[in-house]
Amino acid sequence: MKSRYRFDIFEKIRRRASGTFQVYDRALRITREGWFFTGFIFAVGIAAINTGNNLLYLIIAVMLGIIVASGVLSEEFVRRLRLQRILPSEVWAGKEFRIHYSITNPRRWLTAYGIRIREGRIEAVREAFFIQIPPRGRTAGDGIYKARRRGRLPLGKVKLATKFPFGFFEKIRLIKIPDQILVFPRPAEVDKQAASGAEKGTAENFGAHGEGPDLFALRAYTDGDSLRRIHWKATARTDSIISKETRAENLPTISVVLDTAGYVRGRDDEALENAISKAAGYAKMFIENGCLVRLASSTGEVPFGAGAAHLRRLMTHLALFDPPDQPHRLPNFRPNENKVIISLKTGAKPIILQSDLQSEKISL
Repeated sequence: MKSRYRFDIFEKIRRRASGTFQVYDRALRITREGWFFTGFIFAVGIAAINTGNNLLYLIIAVMLGIIVASGVLSEEFVRRLRLQRILPSEVWAGKEFRIHYSITNPRRWLTAYGIRIREGRIEAVREAFFIQIPPRGRTAGDGIYKARRRGRLPLGKVKLATKFPFGFFEKIRLIKIPDQILVFPRPAEVDKQAASGAEKGTAENFGAHGEGPDLFALRAYTDGDSLRRIHWKATARTDSIISKETRAENLPTISVVLDTAGYVRGRDDEALENAISKAAGYAKMFIENGCLVRLASSTGEVPFGAGAAHLRRLMTHLALFDPPDQPHRLPNFRPNENKVIISLKTGAKPIILQSDLQSEKISL
């Protein structure tokens, strides 16, 4: 509680130093031009007091009227606007992504000008900007952002801002839209020779689910599934959409193993992120090469699968991966199973294992 209180104090000091003043869901930021304009008002005011010149008093009155008009107009622009936010289906750490916005102006006569949208908790590459929003009209646009780390990224309040009409002050309206983004780990560059021989299947591949004519299993529909995979009869019998998985034919199988044995929280965090990026890189490469891929880690495993929907399941597991503090065991493997093991053990050299498909043990 005490640390949170100190953070609030430092945040208020930072806002005051940057010329930003916030009251509830409204904030006001003084621009560089606004500081010059305010300083000029004080200069004219001092001159008017010293000289008693009525013209200078008239100039001060006009300048103060400009400030009042700026506040009233900017508040009227941002007060009644309605905002919708549409998030992307996939977000990767370190890569730019777009958030789509739709703004509606419900007024009958007044046009809103110079509306800018900012996300409070995401690094903005390019903010969404709308030159004008006509009365009873709707305008759509995109903002470009970048997420630095994997995992769940909660979205805070959206800032709806405008500098209209004079640019001396920026009026900001804070709109609370509860949402979050799941950020997939950044796929690292991997050794593509590890996929040599992936075009040929083995007898052990039969019976795993993947592309094929025979029905393998039914499961709940997930984002990224093709509409052709929907099992309409099962969907009609239930209240949810059901997807079908088919039996693979002659598809090679490979397991991507994330071994975090010996991990110490705080000490090995950077090595852990590198290992997760390596695992994501191998999983993505094998999926793109048409393999059936399984992901095994200390928190569980994702069974064999193929295709874009399965890649999303693999990346979701890696995005939310948090190694346990207690010692753990990895699942058992067949003697000749094709696998890539990414280990956190330090000081070990990479070990190349041979089977029907080249496997590799990576130490970070």
